[in-house]
Amino acid sequence: MRRLALLVMALLLTHAVPAWAGPGDAVEVELKGVQRGAVVEGTLELSAAASSPAGIKRVAISIGDQLAASADPSGVKQSFEVSYSWVTQLQVDSTDLASNGEYVITATALANGGADAVTTTTVTVDNPAATPTDLSATVTSQGVGLQWAPNSEPDLLGYQIERSIDGEFEVIGQTTDTSVTDAVGAGTYSYRVSAVRSSTARSTGRQSLPSEAVVVSIQGAAAGAPNGRGLQGADGLASGRGFKVEGGAIAPQGLPAGVALPGSAGLPSLPVPGQRWGTFEAELPYDIPEGGIPLSAEAGPKESWTPIPADGLRWVAAGALFLALATMLRLFAQRLDLIAGPPPLPKSARSLKL
Repeated sequence: MRRLALLVMALLLTHAVPAWAGPGDAVEVELKGVQRGAVVEGTLELSAAASSPAGIKRVAISIGDQLAASADPSGVKQSFEVSYSWVTQLQVDSTDLASNGEYVITATALANGGADAVTTTTVTVDNPAATPTDLSATVTSQGVGLQWAPNSEPDLLGYQIERSIDGEFEVIGQTTDTSVTDAVGAGTYSYRVSAVRSSTARSTGRQSLPSEAVVVSIQGAAAGAPNGRGLQGADGLASGRGFKVEGGAIAPQGLPAGVALPGSAGLPSLPVPGQRWGTFEAELPYDIPEGGIPLSAEAGPKESWTPIPADGLRWVAAGALFLALATMLRLFAQRLDLIAGPPPLPKSARSLKL
């Protein structure tokens, strides 16, 4: 009887011990909110979901080598999820701006009994630069001077300058400085600036929205202004072909190698407003010789010919169709004769044969 009581108590203790007492119990963890290899920007809602029959002791999310979020459920719950709002423009748990590029996101889970699980994914952060502010334009002895406030991105490549004369903006250059001079003569000009930051997803960098445009007018030619138009800057000024990032996925802006613009060697310059460009007849229609324009550059065709009119073509087609039908009827009649056999002999021929 005593042995039976001890056996019953052992069974009760065995079933009363929580499931997490077994050190070999497995644990699983899943990272939600982002896919491996994705190109992301802005704010992402991440979560790490863990589950184990032994109970969850700890769940955490790390971005790079920084702990982003964690929780300790104390081993009571067999499933638990921890969330984190990742502002990809900023460093983890900081107000400092972060660089674009690849980041490894890690989700870890620890169960009672010592079992753990880890899952990781790699994403590419590709945020645009902030729009430049405080753009101003002044007339100087060299043309138009432009200035703006500097951007604070840690991976900034520089600034792209656009100019408009007739309402349509075009890129005229880029610089790593925050001031340039556009050597132009008399006229009214609009300018705007955009910032470009590094990007592992785009070979030309990630560009911001353009700044508010500023308009400036030059009444007369600026004293000492160069004859040609172009930008002058103190630091890293280049022509308007766009920034280039090594290893990016999108082709850089600009013309292909070897393409010439009007005004280059071998091509005529664009016409000046009010000035004729080439010669042509001002009045239309032009004089066309009788019979049409000849096919060659000589005085006229060497041989004359008259095309068949549309009515003639219809008659030719009708004749060809008639001949085809007649041929078919003749062949059909011959076929019937073969089937019917030779005609019967006349009586006179039969009597003679007898």
